[in-house]
Amino acid sequence: RAVKKAGLELDIEIDKKAELTDMDSVSDYAKEAVEFLIAKGAIKGTNGKFNPKEFATRAEAAQMIARLNDYHITP
Repeated sequence: RAVKKAGLELDIEIDKKAELTDMDSVSDYAKEAVEFLIAKGAIKGTNGKFNPKEFATRAEAAQMIARLNDYHITP
């Protein structure tokens, strides 16, 4: 949402589907974004799970942002 709000687009190309066991619990509106973040390594999951119903910690959020800075973002 932040990328879209800033008027930017992510160069989205998902090479493989996420292999986390709880992906069916991800809300429909978020599935594409979650798949992208996992495929690109911005989200790693914990013990084979994404845990979509849990809150991200401050450290996890900072790590995701730092990893996203490495990807191509275009105006």
